[in-house]
Amino acid sequence: MTNQPGAPQPQTWSGFRPTHAVFYSLAGALALAIANGLTKDTLLPAVTRSIVEFIDPSTVSVKLKEPAENITAVKVKENWKLIENQVEIRPINNDTLNLKLAPGAYIARFEKGADNNRQVATINLAFKESGDERNVENLEWHSDTELKTNVRGKAAEGLPDLLSGTRWLTAPDDFAQIASAPDTASKAILANALLQVGIDGRSANDEARIGSYLAAAPMKVGSAREWWGGTFLAWVVKKSDVDAPAEAYAFKSWQGWGVAANQTDPKPGSIAIFGDIPLQIAPSALLVGVVLRNQKNCTEIIAGNIVGHVSITCVAHKPTQLRTGVQHVG
Repeated sequence: MTNQPGAPQPQTWSGFRPTHAVFYSLAGALALAIANGLTKDTLLPAVTRSIVEFIDPSTVSVKLKEPAENITAVKVKENWKLIENQVEIRPINNDTLNLKLAPGAYIARFEKGADNNRQVATINLAFKESGDERNVENLEWHSDTELKTNVRGKAAEGLPDLLSGTRWLTAPDDFAQIASAPDTASKAILANALLQVGIDGRSANDEARIGSYLAAAPMKVGSAREWWGGTFLAWVVKKSDVDAPAEAYAFKSWQGWGVAANQTDPKPGSIAIFGDIPLQIAPSALLVGVVLRNQKNCTEIIAGNIVGHVSITCVAHKPTQLRTGVQHVG
């Protein structure tokens, strides 16, 4: 569609043309920012934020622990929707990116490099208001080729036959399942679980994250630290603003958690409990995970400590229970 003569032209960062009125208004905004900065010892951030918000109020910032100029693209899915949109980005200093993005909750995909050297990282981002800044502690990068290949089944060595297609890489259609989750709590639980897929319990690089799982459900003295499948679930549900059961590190504690759901129809984001699972990491013979999708011959779940990773695996048994969480109100 072409613009009609005399019609207002859309503003973009590259096409911004200041007028006298703009200069006066900007000067006023700067004066307020300087006054605020002098009283709070945050002069430079206040001035920078005021300029950015004045020129385009629909901007938020992400502070990284790596050079911002390395990021070539940021793509987001809003409120767990399937549609992914590329966001206009602008590095404003060595470690901070401004995103032309309205406040809201997003799954954000960061990219760096190009062609065969492209790497991607996916995180959760939420902004309450324009001008918000979020600190990102670390981005877990994977090669684009690795994610596209998404090797299914090769990780399943040593697992019983009732587990199939075990992998610790996500694919785009995995995130598409969030839209199918039946309620807000289930959507949040599935999203938070998916963002952990690939965490390696045997890697020094992921030691801090495993520590955060363990802190979410402290074990009794004498409990084996390597049984972190239940603590992973506790971390996921708490991150989703849902309470975990008492002694959540033990799979058996999840049998009475939340609200019972239809056992014959596993929904994405619900918690599935399986019995008679011959796994060394599950001395109770239970396996518990977050439902990703219901396949023809198995239920695909996200579970902690499968082959030492947060993994996606398909369980041939029917769940003995399905449970759903209830988010806090207010």
